[in-house]
Amino acid sequence: MGPAAARIRLAHPMLSALTPIRVVIRPANPPPGSLRSTTRTDGAASFRILEQARPAGGKLMKALRCIAVAIVSVVSGLDLHPLKDFGGVEAKAADEAPKIEELQKEVHELELKVGNLAGSVNRYKTAVFDPLSDQGFARLDTFVGTMIVSFHGLKPRTDGVEVQLDLGNLTSATIGGGTFKMRWGPAKPKMDGADFGARLIAWQRSLQSGTQELTEDLRPGVWNNVRLALPGASTDTLGYLELEFETKHIKLVPHRSAPEERQ
Repeated sequence: MGPAAARIRLAHPMLSALTPIRVVIRPANPPPGSLRSTTRTDGAASFRILEQARPAGGKLMKALRCIAVAIVSVVSGLDLHPLKDFGGVEAKAADEAPKIEELQKEVHELELKVGNLAGSVNRYKTAVFDPLSDQGFARLDTFVGTMIVSFHGLKPRTDGVEVQLDLGNLTSATIGGGTFKMRWGPAKPKMDGADFGARLIAWQRSLQSGTQELTEDLRPGVWNNVRLALPGASTDTLGYLELEFETKHIKLVPHRSAPEERQ
C-alpha cells in the first residue's frame, strides 16, 4: 500500500454547536473495493478506520491507529469550562442594577449625615459667608482663643477675587500671624426636594480650596484688616466662602514686678 493520509474531524460533547468526535484514517489512493471499515467508540467520541483488506503496510496502519486513539484521548480530556455562555452573567448584572443604585443612594445619605455631624461638633471652627449678600460678622475659634470675622466685600482681580475682611482679636494677647484655610465656590443648594442629598454631595465636590499665610500681627481688642486672594473665583458666581484660621504664636507683655514679688 502506498503512503497513507489521515483525515481527522474533532469535536466534544460540551460544544453542542459542533459534531461529535470522529476520527477517520484511510489509506491514500486505495484500489476500488479494497477497503474495509472498523469503528471504535471511546465514551462520547468515536473513530473509524478504513484500510485495505490485505494491507501491505500493516505497520504503518497500526501506527496510524495509535495516533487516532491518542488524539481521541486528548480531546476527550480537554477542560472546556471557560467556554461558557455569558448570557447568564449579563442577565445577573441586569438584576443587580437596582440594588447597586439603592446602595449608591445610601452612600450619599451617609456622606450627608457625616458632614452634618462634623459641622455640629466643630460649629465655630470655621466662619461661613455668602459673599453675594453677607455684610455681617461670624465667630471663629482658634487654638489660642476666639476671634470675630467681619466680611466687607469682594474686589475683582486679574486672576480671581480679593476678599476684604476685618479680624477682631478678642483675646488680650497679640497673635503672631497664622494660616488661613479657605474653601469657596457656588452657593450652597437649598434643602428641598428628594434629590437634595445628591445635589449637596455634588456641590461639596465642586468647591475649590486654598491657603494663605498671614504675616502681620493681630492686635488685641481692635479690628485688624485682612485681604485674601481666591484664584479662579468670580464676583458674579461666588456664593460660598468658608474660612478657618490656625495659629500657635502669641505675644504677651512681660511681667514688670520684681522677681521676689512673683513668688
